[in-house]
Amino acid sequence: MAPPIYKKDKSATKEKDAKKVAKAKADSNEVSEKPSRGWFSRLKERTLDIIGLSEERSQIESEPDDKMKESSEAGQVQPKQPEKDNVGAAPVERVLPERVEDLGPPPLITLDKVDDAGKGALEIFRVELPNRKDLEYKSFRLQAPDRYVMDIKDMRSIVNAALPDAAASPLVRSIRVGVPNAEVSTGRLVLELEEGVTVDELFNQGSSYMTITLSKGLSQKNSSLSISQAIVVPRAPSETVIVLDAGHGGSDPGAQRSDVNEKDVTLAITAKLKKVLETKGARIVMTRSDDTFVSLEDRVKITNQVNPNLFLSVHINSLQSTSDIHGIETYYQTDRSLPLARRVHESLVAGLAAPDRSVRRARFYVINHTPVPAILAEVGYITNKTERDRLISSDYQNKIANALARGVMLYLQDVNKGSEELAGKQTSQIAASGNSKSAK
Repeated sequence: MAPPIYKKDKSATKEKDAKKVAKAKADSNEVSEKPSRGWFSRLKERTLDIIGLSEERSQIESEPDDKMKESSEAGQVQPKQPEKDNVGAAPVERVLPERVEDLGPPPLITLDKVDDAGKGALEIFRVELPNRKDLEYKSFRLQAPDRYVMDIKDMRSIVNAALPDAAASPLVRSIRVGVPNAEVSTGRLVLELEEGVTVDELFNQGSSYMTITLSKGLSQKNSSLSISQAIVVPRAPSETVIVLDAGHGGSDPGAQRSDVNEKDVTLAITAKLKKVLETKGARIVMTRSDDTFVSLEDRVKITNQVNPNLFLSVHINSLQSTSDIHGIETYYQTDRSLPLARRVHESLVAGLAAPDRSVRRARFYVINHTPVPAILAEVGYITNKTERDRLISSDYQNKIANALARGVMLYLQDVNKGSEELAGKQTSQIAASGNSKSAK
């Protein structure tokens, strides 16, 4: 008996084949939507694992919003220095935004070792915004590894900042900068610290800069010098000459209160300042080095004969009666002197944690008749009892001297940097001119 003949349902077969084709297309689309993982992608991910940045990124992403820890350090990582002594320290890294754009001038970032810290280690980390822009930031700490994180408002240009070399630092393992979120203008700075490092911030509202004191293993004797009181004084450029002027003297006592004479305080401060500047490589000329009277004309004459890099006169402020007013005022006359006045004033206010009574223009004789940058610093009020007691203290006088010295050296560094940049531009222009002539 022949087997029965069954007719195939062609419509059912077509429907089944159509489902197979649709499934194949869906599978293909799903595969195409997955990001490709070539050899460079795998190498990059492996590198992040090795240096520990991937762990930091995931940890920052998991932080709560109210502490600004929600953002990740997104972008590429470009190693800037080798690891230190095979202890697993990450190199200096720069985390860049995805889009290339004109971000404006970057902040100035420095890391300086404090001299004579004794046993242990002490360093000052400083961040200064360009164009004297007010600094607005939030900071927090992360653990495992220990990190200090600083988010700076409207400072995406931090990705272009020149970073200090952390290789020789006993306290900082690495420095990173980047943009944590492409949708906001915040710039991020991360210091990865060695274990047991103490961090102390010093910032005055409305200032364009802040400093961080980093310390570890300091004795009790040295700790009082370090936390928020340490003032780092850079070295002077070669062949630096400075004229220091201790206000008043001899028959001119200056301002007086109780048994305190301005002339004695200014001489004590200026003598200490001379020592600091000389240890940093500057040559110092004093308008007076003892309790003698020197006329204003002679002080100017000495300055003009020496033709120094700058002139600095130290005075103590006063009012007609005892007052609660106290703080720092710095005076200049010529536009050429304004950058020096700003640097010294900022250093005094920050280093002494004193009220900022502003930088002011005035026609004081000694700063109005010298061709070089010249300023007059009023480092406190003799009419304020609390400040007067500080001014006659040798320790406070040392702080004033160091703050003055730091401001002076930062100004000289600015001038030196400007001269180098100008020389570089001139060299480039000469080379371009020579190439143009050769082409003709």
